Amino acid sequence: MASTSPQAPMSQVLGACAVELADLNRLCVALQSALSAGFSPANLQDAQAFDLVTQSLAALSQYLGGLAAEAPSSWNSRSDRLGRRPAARKPGRSPGGGQDNNGGGGRTLPVR
Repeated sequence: MASTSPQAPMSQVLGACAVELADLNRLCVALQSALSAGFSPANLQDAQAFDLVTQSLAALSQYLGGLAAEAPSSWNSRSDRLGRRPAARKPGRSPGGGQDNNGGGGRTLPVR
C-alpha cells in the first residue's frame, strides 16, 4: 500500500485502500481463471466461495473509491490514533450518541 503522511487526507487513505483492493481483485480473477478447470462438482462450494471473495473485493474497492472521491478535504487521518482501540462507551449507546439499533434513535448515514 502506498505510504501516507502522518496526517494524510482521508481521501488519500481511502483511495490507496481502494487501489489495493482492486489489485487483489485482479489477482483473484487471474487465479480463478487459472484454477477454474480444476473445480469439479464435488468442490463447487469452494469455487463459489472464491467467486464471492472476488466479487466482494471488487465491491469494496468501488465503495472505498467512491468514499475517497466524496471525502471532505478537511478529513485527515491521524497516524498516532490508527490501530488504537476506541475508548469504552456505555452499553446501548452508539458512538454518535444515539441508541444502538436495538433501541432505536441512532443516526443513519445516507446511502447513494
